Amino acid sequence: MNDELWLKVEKTNPKHTKEVNFGRKITAIDPYQQIKNATKEFGPVGKGWGWEVKQVQHLPTNEVCILISMWHGDSGKVFEQWGQASLYIDKAEAKKDTDCMKKATTDGITKCLSLLGFNADIFLGKYEDNKYVQQMKSEFAEPLYTKEQRDTFMALKSEIDAGGFYLFIRSISEEAYISLYNSFEKDIGKNKEACKALEKTGLEEVQEIIMDIAQGIDDNDPACIENLQGWAAYEKKVIWSMLSKEQQEALTKFKEQADG
Repeated sequence: MNDELWLKVEKTNPKHTKEVNFGRKITAIDPYQQIKNATKEFGPVGKGWGWEVKQVQHLPTNEVCILISMWHGDSGKVFEQWGQASLYIDKAEAKKDTDCMKKATTDGITKCLSLLGFNADIFLGKYEDNKYVQQMKSEFAEPLYTKEQRDTFMALKSEIDAGGFYLFIRSISEEAYISLYNSFEKDIGKNKEACKALEKTGLEEVQEIIMDIAQGIDDNDPACIENLQGWAAYEKKVIWSMLSKEQQEALTKFKEQADG
């Protein structure tokens, strides 16, 4: 497919863009992120791809133009684009821009990479459509949960470990749980019902543990602290958070007595 690379690199993560005003608002790309993406596809600069400044011209409009010659794969096969930048940083043209050569070079590199499809959605004007930008934000959104959390979530569900399931979902953010809950690709309705059932049963199991601890405290029985043994650290933390301040203080005293 001639457009395989284009389709792979055409979409832009909104996180790597910013709005700039050159008489009108335009979307600018983070040039180093673009270079990083090209390196990911072609290899290190100088080996898998690269560029060379071929010409430098100063225009009567007080702009500098730089002709960039770029290659990838075969250094003998090149393509070119002009990059440009103003010589000044103010409209009155009183303050010279000492970075104008760098900016013009970066502009040329960006334009060359755009010919290969990199961030083509910006050059095609798609970023002028707010709906498209929102779509890209959703597509590039970082997951609200880690791979380890998803593995734990799926394992507890498969093992029908209601207590462990409830303590796990209480240990992560509500947004992460909702995202995990909505992540099923098959038997969606059945899996969601299973999660609801585990959550309900798990709450009942944990409440029984809380009641046993409370009864032990009322009986002044230090053995009630054993209810916290055998749980993972995050599970103990959730159980602890469900105790009252007085119950926490009582358990702390029991532990101090046992350690002392």
